[in-house]
Amino acid sequence: MFWRKRENPFTLISRDLLEFSQAFSNVTEMDQLVPSVIGKLRDLIEADEVALFLINSNSDRFELVHSRSIELKPQLRLRGDYYFIPEDKLTRWLLNNRFPFVMSTMGNVFSFFDEEERDILRFVSTEICLPLEAHNRFIGMLCIGPKRDGTPYNEVDKQLLAAVCAQAALAFENNRLQQEMIEKERLKREMEIAGELQRRLLPSVAPAGYPDLDLFGYCIPSTEVGGDYFDYFPLDENRLALVVGDVAGHGMSAGLLMGMAKSCISTAIKIDPSCEQVMRTLNSLIYELDERHALMTFFYAIYEVADHHLTFSNAGHIYPYHYLASEDRIESLESTGYPLGIREHYEFNKHTVKIEPGDFIALCSDGFIESRNRRNDEFGFERLEESLFKHRRKGSKDVCNSVANDLFDFLSGRPHEDDLTFLVMNVKG
Repeated sequence: MFWRKRENPFTLISRDLLEFSQAFSNVTEMDQLVPSVIGKLRDLIEADEVALFLINSNSDRFELVHSRSIELKPQLRLRGDYYFIPEDKLTRWLLNNRFPFVMSTMGNVFSFFDEEERDILRFVSTEICLPLEAHNRFIGMLCIGPKRDGTPYNEVDKQLLAAVCAQAALAFENNRLQQEMIEKERLKREMEIAGELQRRLLPSVAPAGYPDLDLFGYCIPSTEVGGDYFDYFPLDENRLALVVGDVAGHGMSAGLLMGMAKSCISTAIKIDPSCEQVMRTLNSLIYELDERHALMTFFYAIYEVADHHLTFSNAGHIYPYHYLASEDRIESLESTGYPLGIREHYEFNKHTVKIEPGDFIALCSDGFIESRNRRNDEFGFERLEESLFKHRRKGSKDVCNSVANDLFDFLSGRPHEDDLTFLVMNVKG
């Protein structure tokens, strides 16, 4: 018996439990908490071997995280080599019965287990196994060796161990939840910083030097970091390049690819701003990232102010809309082309249209088209075209904002699940 004789054992249990909980009450790091709990438990029960198995939430395995056998013989194997799985007989027994498994009460106990289970139990010199549960969740087990004095574990011993395991499990689980919360806060902060950096990559104002053009655009990410992109590139006093892109997916990976694409576009335009060369260069970049399953739709255009010509190429992006003031109608500028990164060597078609004074060009990402309301209805092309036509006589900023308001009214409070990008170039009449 591992408490002092002739004293009330339950009084001693309460005292021992208090000392046990106080030993690690202020420990916050898991690599300090585990040895603290195990060390106190060894002293309390007067046993040399206490092996701790905790669940790995990524693999659902109960992995050995601490054992005297490993401390004495670290060269034997790595810790990750010793683990139980939910289908193992010991794991199922502890899950179903929820009380200690004592080897000496099982007769030929090792015939009860599979060979791999027997190897682990022998390695950690197991005499008694106890489940670890916290918040109604089975998080692991303790395998404890014989007591130093050789006496068997009795009922009072098992009651104390069960109470100790309940405290230890709560400490381990609370620590895991605390670390998880800290990690979530860290990731959230990193995403906020990444989102702010990405927003700085997008133009905050339209370029000066084009008095005949009224330009406005925005990007509203669905997460802190989005995969949509738009930009303006002044080429000279007569030419302005317009860009809209949409990286597949959203979040950090999409945002990183978008940042790479912006850098590539900026460099390519400085060398040769033609549609052919910019599309070729960017397609090569995205294709080389194929092992990351990179995919990007992309629209690139050059507007010539003097003759009102818009020359463009489209890599699988939503067709732009052209409002023709002389005919008071809206048409889509249809063109075919694979998204960037599909084919290594692909020549994108080039098209030219005339954008007369009073006309405008509207570019958006598929987040507008695919947004769904609470009835699961899609906003779709038809609603977008109706919204554009309804607001056709407004300036570019008002057109952009009015279309967004129409979308949000349609969503009726439901969050948009994809990034929303909109860009309008209005040629002043």
